[in-house]
Amino acid sequence: MRFRKIHGAGNDFVLLSGPSPASEKEWSKEAERLCVRRTGVGADGLVISSLISISPVVL
Repeated sequence: MRFRKIHGAGNDFVLLSGPSPASEKEWSKEAERLCVRRTGVGADGLVISSLISISPVVL
């Protein structure tokens, strides 16, 4: 599993980008496992991002 650890405003998060759609994980349990500071990566939370569309977006 590839991830990034990001932080801001005194909090840190594990960021997963583009997990496979076939991934049937229970994300709440995965968050608990990853965020434990003594046995996991250690973070305040888990952020999961995925691509919804490949169409360009204008902001």
